[in-house]
Formats: sequence, structure tokens, C-alpha cells
Amino acid sequence: MIIKHLSLCDFRNYATLELDLHPSLTILLGDNGAGKTNILESLSVLSNTHSFRCHKDEEMIKKGSAFAKIEVSTEDDDFKIVISPKGKTLWLNEQMVKRSSDYIGKINTILFKPDDLFIFDAPPSSRRNLVDIEISKASSSYLQALLTYNKILKEKNTLLKQEKIDEKYLEILNDASIAPISKIIKERKKFITLMEEEIKRIFHLLSDLDLNLKITYKSCCSGKEEDIKEALLRSKEKDYIMHFATFGIQKEDITFSLNDYPISTYASQGQKRMVVIAFKIALTSYLKEMGKDKPIILLDDILSELDSANVMRLFKLLDYDFQTIITQTSIPESLNHSENKVITIKEGAIYGTN
Repeated sequence: MIIKHLSLCDFRNYATLELDLHPSLTILLGDNGAGKTNILESLSVLSNTHSFRCHKDEEMIKKGSAFAKIEVSTEDDDFKIVISPKGKTLWLNEQMVKRSSDYIGKINTILFKPDDLFIFDAPPSSRRNLVDIEISKASSSYLQALLTYNKILKEKNTLLKQEKIDEKYLEILNDASIAPISKIIKERKKFITLMEEEIKRIFHLLSDLDLNLKITYKSCCSGKEEDIKEALLRSKEKDYIMHFATFGIQKEDITFSLNDYPISTYASQGQKRMVVIAFKIALTSYLKEMGKDKPIILLDDILSELDSANVMRLFKLLDYDFQTIITQTSIPESLNHSENKVITIKEGAIYGTN
């Protein structure tokens, strides 16, 4: 998929923006705070329907405005999201899409942002969320299973906090959770299996280091429905004591290691950056395997801490096969390539293109 044109209205620091994007490489050039990342955020919102920078949608609305609007045109379709304090509406070819699960993944973006480096030191929920977002973009049935399970889990935890627990209702909730748990575990296992060798290959090509990179899925059980049912029964007494569900996919983790040492404690900042980039690029193969269109690569301030050799390796891997949009405060010499477009941004306005 190629995004041809982006239009913003009252989004972040943009009152209006009309931007044609290069089919290969677009470089957003400007000082910190100019609004470069806001453009990447808008494209990510179109992909995931939510922001990677805030929890409240209304924070994306320009101060003093009633709503914000993001629109893009691709080769085949037109997409639009309208954000207001009351919520957001999703549009595809001027037709409203009622369920976000029917919209997510129509435009696939793969985003690298500086705080991704903290994923190795973050709680397991952050790594689960990273994986869940990517699988959901490729599988609407996975997203639906995740939404169903989270709703059941919320009801179950509320029930377990009550002084007198309705055991019959708890049994109903446990039974209802079996199918989504099974679906989620199987899809997470499939994701890790498809990704692991590709991440290793890309990491080696990017870093030129002969280190054994491993990604491990620490599952709560096998994923077989009979095993899930048995685990739910075993956890019943502990659930009563703790007043929350002690078994389930909310207890799982995805870990990374180099030469069998945890990346969080063993790897340098440069190695962590290479692992995250390898993970993101490996997603292109996963999406292809899942029958999805080529994703759009969004790189936020990725090059500033890479040496010229690593930058060259990175763009050799991308090889202009994917539409790529990057933010930069200056252009490295290694990016002096004819197949790109440079857009200079100052304080939420375009000051020049070439």
C-alpha cells in the first residue's frame, strides 16, 4: 500500500496540512518541537485507531478547536478519522465503519519511536501490548478474541472483589474465557514462531555482530482448551484469596536475550536499538505471511544515534521496497539518494519541499 496524500485539520499543532508523500522515502526535516512526530502519529492513528503518545483522544485536538480530522488517499481507497471530545468516527471511502475491529489493519504501519528501547525493561504488559497490536493488525479474529477476553476478565475481577461471590456466574465467566484464551495463545505462538528466525537474520545484517538473539514466549499454558479449563479450576482457590484472576493470558510475557543473557541487563543501548529495529523490520515478513499489503514504515528520530555504516545497512534492508517516512533534524550523507522527498517543517507549517 502507498499513501499518496495526507490531510490534517486541527490535529495537534496543525490547523491545516496538505501533504503529498513520496512512494519510496519521505524525510520530514525540522527542529525538535516543529511537529514532525505529529505527522507520524496521525498515520499511526489511521492504522491502529489510537495514539502511541496519549490515552485520551481529545489530547490530539488542536487547542481551542472542536474536533480533529485525519484523511489519507491511497492508490485504491480513502480513509478518514474524525476525533472529538465525545469519541471518534472511522470512515472508509466515505462510508462510516462502526466497529474499530473492522477498520484496524486496513492501513498497516510499522512504527519505530525512541521510547521503544525501554520495552526490554518495561513490565510484561508492555511487551504483550506490543505483540497484541501487531497481531491484531493482521488478524481481526485475534482482536475480537482479545476484546472478548478483556471484557470477561474485567467482569471476573469485579466479581472476585465482592464479599459474597456468585459461584455460578464465576463458572459461566470461566467457561466463556476458554475459547478466547485458546485463540490468543495459539496466535501468539504462531507470531513468535514466524518472527524468531527473521529477527535473528535482520539483527545480524543490521549490526554485523555474531550474537545469538532469541525471543521467547512465556505462555500460561499449552493453549489446549482442556488444559485451560483445568488451570482455571486449579486457580479458583487462589483467586478467592487474592480477589483477582491469577491465571490467564494477562500473566504472560515475551522476553528477548543475547547469547542467553537478558537484553535488559546484558545489551548495550546500541544493541537494544538494533534489536528493536530488527523486530520492526521482521514484522514486514509476518504481515506478508498473513496475506497483508506491504506496510508503511514510520521511523521517528531513528538515525541520530546510528553510525553511517548502520544507516547504510538499514536502508539497504528497506531498499526502497516499502514506503518509508522518517523524521530528522538534519540529513545524514548516507541518505543523499535520488529516490526521496525532503519536507522542511517549522512550527506546524511546511516551509519547503524538494
